[in-house]
Parts: sequence; structure tokens; C-alpha cells
Amino acid sequence: MKLKYKIVLILMSVFTLYGAVDYAVQYFIIFPSFLKLEAHEARQNLERAVEAIKTEVHHLDTICHDWAAWDNSYSFVLSQNDEYIESNLLLSSFINNNINIIYIYDTEGRLIWGEIYDLKSKEKILLKEFPKDMLPKDHPFFSGCSNNIPLSEMSVSGIFMTARYPVLISSRPILTSNNEGPIRGYFVMGRFLNQDFIKTLINQTRVNFQIFPISDAASESIRNISNRLTAESPYHFERKNNNFLQIYTSYPDISANPAFLIMTTVPRDIVRSGFNTIRYALFSMMAAGVIVLLVMLLLLERIVLKPLTHLTDHALTIRNTANFSVRLSMRRNDEIGTLAKEFDNMVAKIEEQTAELEVINEKLRHDIVKRIQVEGDLQKANQELQRLAHLDGLTLIANRRCFDESLKKEWHRLMRENAPLSLIMCDIDFFKLYNDTYGHLFGDDCLRAVARSISRNAKRAGDLAARYGGEEFAVILPNTGLEGAICVAESIRTDIEHLRIRHEHSSLQPYITLSMGISSLIPTQVLSFKRLVDLADKALYLSKKRGRNRINFLNLDE
Repeated sequence: MKLKYKIVLILMSVFTLYGAVDYAVQYFIIFPSFLKLEAHEARQNLERAVEAIKTEVHHLDTICHDWAAWDNSYSFVLSQNDEYIESNLLLSSFINNNINIIYIYDTEGRLIWGEIYDLKSKEKILLKEFPKDMLPKDHPFFSGCSNNIPLSEMSVSGIFMTARYPVLISSRPILTSNNEGPIRGYFVMGRFLNQDFIKTLINQTRVNFQIFPISDAASESIRNISNRLTAESPYHFERKNNNFLQIYTSYPDISANPAFLIMTTVPRDIVRSGFNTIRYALFSMMAAGVIVLLVMLLLLERIVLKPLTHLTDHALTIRNTANFSVRLSMRRNDEIGTLAKEFDNMVAKIEEQTAELEVINEKLRHDIVKRIQVEGDLQKANQELQRLAHLDGLTLIANRRCFDESLKKEWHRLMRENAPLSLIMCDIDFFKLYNDTYGHLFGDDCLRAVARSISRNAKRAGDLAARYGGEEFAVILPNTGLEGAICVAESIRTDIEHLRIRHEHSSLQPYITLSMGISSLIPTQVLSFKRLVDLADKALYLSKKRGRNRINFLNLDE
């Protein structure tokens, strides 16, 4: 992987990790504060609804006190005259004070007078919780009397549950207008906590709430919520969806028992704002990360990557051309500049040593010439042995003679085994032009480099790479079919390209390339190994004809 891509990968990994950590901080640390704020707002709304009911109870208690601590009421308990009733206890008094219930009891709990009206229909109604005879002396309406508090402060007020409605109730002892006794009875007033009254409270408080009486007839969910509420945890939250939050609390009756649940629904605007805040923060962080990444890449490209690429290309050029006279001459005072200077010094030293080696080689060549003159006859014998030897003197791989003998031997062996035999013929593209351009010494170096590459890719023990003649090479591949031969040929062709041996006048590309032909047969008595060579040679011809630097193969029937 290139250094540039490694740096990009590292930077992206760092920014991704930072983004994940930042999102985790937002979600697990900051977002819960929005949930707390949402719960706080929901509790405030619910408390406003509760306070509205308490305010109405207090208002009712104030009205009840005004009627109970009144000389006319005080006298009426004893006289029970009709004038008091006609003056004060008509339907208009109920309507004007928005009261549904007025009951007057004596100190024994006997009913003196009492009526219950439905203010909407203006009709009298009966509630079993308000009998027409009497109430026991220990009834909750009378529990507010105590010797420890002043008469003016004696009161029972709150919620009284009936089978029909929850009732706002107030019970006051009947006193004189100066709040003096003795107590002659009890004045009880009530107001239905029905839907009409709840709508009035909703309009006053701007809080949309509902009440759910807690009784045996209540739904299982209401009873379950009621059981969960305690003094330590008086609120219950239900998040039905992402749009609304429901919060419950219980409201006690005058006996301090849970009377009903109050529920208010709150839009989850705060949580949505929290989500939006986290999302915007994440998007802005990602945008900033992309900008920082691009700036860093541009700076790295200019300061580090571009000089390193220049240094790498320079080193590859020297390797491929063996021209040690070129220099980088990079003017930098940092580590890259130091590396470039040391590289130039190393190349200069190699150039100097190469020149010394050329002098030594020239001297050796002169000595060899002398030895050839002195040992003329022996040299001729050695040349004959070299000609007959199996190695090519220039490329140090198998020569043509070795190739012919090996091909014949493998043909007969694989004929017995009924196994495939493949042959690759290779030719260096425009090699004559290469010799004309660079000279034969470089041409010989090129042949040796190509031979080494071919031999390197003929990996198996039975494979044989040979110089077939001139710039032509051949590879014998025993026990190898056509697909295997194509793989070996492609490996050789690719390896030659990677050598990047400079050939500026090639019409294909400025480097040495190979054209190859492949044949593959299963040897038989009918065929000859020469047929294998002929097919490979024709395939090589097709490769040259079709543009060179490619591989072609021919079957037996082609």
C-alpha cells in the first residue's frame, strides 16, 4: 500500500474514533440532561394541574366558611325556618356559587337540610353517599373538629369520592358571624369534579390533563400505576412514542387515601431538540473532520509525499538505466533533504566505484586477450566444449542443444504416463532496435536479465528455461496443461514489465517487453515433439502480428 493511502487510512480511523467518542459523550452524558429537563417540565405541568384542584378546594372551603360562620345559618339550625331556605338555599344560590351540593347537619349528624343539583340540567339528583337521614358521628365530614385548633380554622376539605363523580368537598362547623360557638352543626358544600369542570381548569392552567378514579372498577393499568406510586416516588412516566410523554400522580381524598390519578400529556419538544442538537453537533464535527483531513492531506502531499515520490522515482530510474551520473540536488534542510543529499553521495560513490571497476575490467580483458593468444589451441578446444555444453554462455541457462534433448526426453516420458506437455516460446520485442540504440553490452545485460526472469518463473524441478536462439527463449513445462502454461507465461510477461528495462525507441512502451506463444499436447505415437515446437512458434508469430507484448496459444487442430 502506498504511503499516501496509509496516511489517509490512519487519519480517517482517528477521525472516526473521535466521532464515535464524541457521539457517545453526547448520547450518554449530554442527552440525559434533556431527559431530566423534559421530566422536570412534565412534573411542573402536572403540579400546576394539582395546584389548580387544590386552589378550587381552597376557594370552595372559603365559600363554605362564609356560609357556616354566619348568624343566619347559626339560627337556622335551631329554628329551621323556611325564610332562610327561601332566601339562601334556592337553585340560584347553587348556580351563582357554582356549587352542586349543600348539606346541613346538626351536631349528632342528622340532616337538617340538603340538596344536590346538576347545574347543567338544573335538576336534583341523589347520591347514595349523601343519605337523607343522617351520617355517623365518625364520618370524615366531621373529623375536622378538634380541641387543639381555633373554631375558625376547623375544616375538612378536599376530594370525596362518589360512585358518580369525584367531588370537591368542604365541611365547616356552624358558628356565629364572629366565629364563636358553641358548634350547632356542620355546613357541607360540594362541587362535582366532572368533565366540564376539568375543561374549565384546563383553560385556566393551559395544561391538558385527565383524571382516572381509583376504584375496583378502574382498569388494570390504572391500578398498576397507582400501586407503583409511593411517597418517595410520587410520579410515574410513560413514554408512549417519540412525540408525547405521559406523567401520572395520585390525588388523595379527605381520608388521605388515593382518590384518583391525574395524568397530563406533554409534547417531547425538549427531547427532539436534544436529538437535533446531537445530530447537528455530529454533522458539524464530521464536516470539520473532512475539512481538516483535506487540509492535512494537501500539506502532507506538498511537504512530504511529493518529495518522497520524487526521491523514489529517481531511485527507480537509476536502477533501471544504471545511469549513476544523475543527481537529485534537492534543496531542503529537513530530514527529507538530508536523505536526498546522502542518496546523492551514495550514487556518486557507486559511480566512482563503477569507473574503477571499468578500469579493472579493461585490464582483465587485456589479460584475457594475451591468454587467448598464448593458449590458442586450448581456447579453440574450450570453445568447442562450450558449444557442446548444455548451458548458454551468455545467459547461463540451458542452450538450444539442451532444449532439444530435454524436449525429446520429456515427450517420450509423458507419452508413457499419458500426461500433458506444454511449451512456451518467448521473443524480446524490438531487440535489434535495442542493440542499435544501447549497444551489444547493454543488449547482453538485457538478455541475461530476461533469462533470469524466465528461469525464476519456471519454478518446478522439472521445468526447463532455455535460450532458443538470439533473443528467443523457450520454457518446457512437463505435466502442465494449457491453463497452467498460460499462468506461467503471464507471470513471466508481468515480471519482465516490472523489471522496467529501459527501451526508449520501443513503439509499445519505453521498457523491454516479451511476446509469447504457447502450445500444449498429450504426447502420442502418432505425433512428434516437433509438432509441439511448431505450434508454439506459430502462436508466437500470432502474438507479434497482433501487437506484441501478449500471449497466444494454438491447439492441435489449428
